[in-house]
Amino acid sequence: MTERQALEAALALTNRELEAASGQKDRFLAMLSHELRNPLAPILTAVQFLAASDPAHPRAAHAREIIERQVRHQARLIDDLLDISRIASGKISLRREVHNLKLDAAHAAEDCLSLFEAKKQDLSVELPDGALLVDADPDRMEQAITNLLTNANRYTPAGGRIWLTADRDEAHAVIRVRDTGAGIAPELLPQVFELFTQADTSQDRAEGGLGLGLPIVKRLLELHGGTVEAHSEGSGLGSEFILSLPLAPDTAAAPAAEPSAAADPAASRRILLVEDNADARESLAVLLEIMGHAVTTAPDGPTALQLAPDVQPDVCIVDIGLPRMNGYDVARELRRLPGGKRALLIAITGYGSPEEQQEARQAGFDAHLTKPADIDALQAILSGQAGAGGRSR
Repeated sequence: MTERQALEAALALTNRELEAASGQKDRFLAMLSHELRNPLAPILTAVQFLAASDPAHPRAAHAREIIERQVRHQARLIDDLLDISRIASGKISLRREVHNLKLDAAHAAEDCLSLFEAKKQDLSVELPDGALLVDADPDRMEQAITNLLTNANRYTPAGGRIWLTADRDEAHAVIRVRDTGAGIAPELLPQVFELFTQADTSQDRAEGGLGLGLPIVKRLLELHGGTVEAHSEGSGLGSEFILSLPLAPDTAAAPAAEPSAAADPAASRRILLVEDNADARESLAVLLEIMGHAVTTAPDGPTALQLAPDVQPDVCIVDIGLPRMNGYDVARELRRLPGGKRALLIAITGYGSPEEQQEARQAGFDAHLTKPADIDALQAILSGQAGAGGRSR
């Protein structure tokens, strides 16, 4: 083969690879559009039902559950997309600390329990007696284990079994998630952690999802110096995913966090809610009032700063993306007002990256929730049961 022929062959191969990659991305984008639209149909149907029926109708509660479930689903899709983007661009930051990985596994299992109950699946959890101390970001480790559990839930039929185990293997903490689900064909095993590939080649699209969960797990583990492996005997024979993370050099028990003085969850608070979206502002104000709080609302920062001296709020819930004056500047000005230093400031925003959370803390916020905010997470912050890292799940 001449040098020219070799060059032409190399160019042809490169073109085929580019066409294949472009095709995978196009199929992924088409699926993304489908998955983001999917929750809108049941949400709209449920809203129309509620608008046309008596609030006391027996099916009203079910309609509200549908709306909440589908909104959470769509929020998870968006979170996955943002995480992939941050990881790919190297903009993700880790808040590492020596902590017990066993607790991350327990929290992940608790968060996913409703998914397994809905499909009547049996989840078995086996955790060691001793601690599994690792130097890692607790939120990201819980996210990785949660992704493995939701993957098992998605590809295991109703009535199937899932096992979550944690143990140590010499100098590593090991998390295993095994299921009796669809399994993975041998030719697909090397691809399950690849971006755009799993979503296109997964055996069962009935459960939805973008196929981003496993690529996110792999990249998070790599950032922590760990590994994740996939094993399966083949289609229909179940799967096992093994997450391995180095144990912390100092295996002494991590110091327990000092208990914070929790406020009375039932106490009524004066809340100043700053949100420019009228629907979001009114709906959250109603929820807070139902919880027993006295709520004053403002559509922008200048209005909030005018109201604050008279309201003397115990809590300020402030959107970041406000007109005229952003939420960071609002927080700084609120802190300068009489009584502003003692108020609890909560950022509630669509901007949820670690960098943006750090900017919120620097501006004076005590806690940060991403939209759509989980009302239980907000209640935990208001009752003093969550720290400044409170986040929406």
